[in-house]
Amino acid sequence: MTTLSFDTFDQPEVRFPRGVVKANGVPVVGWKSVEVNNNGYFQADTFRVAFAIAGLPSGYGLDYWSSTVPIQIEVMVGLLGAGDGQVTPSDLTSLILGNVDQVDVDLARGTIEASGRDRTADFIDAKTSNYYPTQTSSEIAALLAANHGLQTQITDTTTQVGDYYKTDSKVKTTGDGVRETTEWNLLTYLAQFEGFDVFVQGNTLHFEPTASDSAQPYNVTVQQGQAGLLINAEDLHLSRNLTLAKDVIVTVISFNQKKGAVFKSTAKAQKADRSQAQGGQGQAYLFRFPNMDQQQVTAKAQQLVRQITLQERLINFTSPADLALTARARISLSGTGSGWDQSYFVDEIERKLSFDPPAFSMSVRGKNHSPQSTVLA
Repeated sequence: MTTLSFDTFDQPEVRFPRGVVKANGVPVVGWKSVEVNNNGYFQADTFRVAFAIAGLPSGYGLDYWSSTVPIQIEVMVGLLGAGDGQVTPSDLTSLILGNVDQVDVDLARGTIEASGRDRTADFIDAKTSNYYPTQTSSEIAALLAANHGLQTQITDTTTQVGDYYKTDSKVKTTGDGVRETTEWNLLTYLAQFEGFDVFVQGNTLHFEPTASDSAQPYNVTVQQGQAGLLINAEDLHLSRNLTLAKDVIVTVISFNQKKGAVFKSTAKAQKADRSQAQGGQGQAYLFRFPNMDQQQVTAKAQQLVRQITLQERLINFTSPADLALTARARISLSGTGSGWDQSYFVDEIERKLSFDPPAFSMSVRGKNHSPQSTVLA
């Protein structure tokens, strides 16, 4: 097992990050650095692991990396105190589990780099022309997960998905079949109709309502010190999109085939302080979805206007890494005395564990609309 330690970076006590890299379930020593990228929006998490060829154990040399298929990598990390001593994988947290997509060998430098995606890739790489019109979204998610040997954490739904896309050109029957897509596109398509989040964590497919804001947030704070601003991060960057600071207007229209009627709803993210609203008529968006009723188009319009305005304010920071922040958590920024003091959704977390300082660091990007914006039906 590989053990690392590093200095405090102004933390209250010395931290000792431990890392284990498994290849097809077996811990493999000889790695030099790992990078894991976790994201919060319908995409595969990714990893990159660099090994020193001279440090690899017997059986894991060049021949292993040139001929073994598949190679499943798991990166496990833990933060322990000075007196915790030797640890086992059971003491650590799994950051990612997935198959290697590419192996790169640099013989001159004596390194092997393995990169890949988490098990979201199982669905991304699987093509399908079956849209399962007589089943519900949750039944489809469970079926596809079982096909890939995954466990599930799924919230049951009740509507047969054929009601969603009978008139949708993306899935309409044409000639000898329906258009081919990927299983992941199908899952994300259904998740958006249900207002759900869909992601893979380890060996589990999650298909469930988006996490609420009620959980304890991850706090980033700014304070005024004698020598200037004090931030509990190594750096902090804030940005704002003034185009999206305008009113955002979303209209959803749906022709319901069963009811023989058209339903329409408009939602608006409107500046609470009209003096700060940008000039013009605002940003208008029109979306069409098949076979919704009035309640569904209203909910969809409100969901979409929130998604669009998420990009108005952004936060980026780097810091010594920890394991408390996840891609489904919220970030709370305070102390700037400005409109940036608010809650943010995590967009991306990139963690790096290395023998070179900083030993364990992370870069984080968050996004959210201004708290001055309100959604009006």
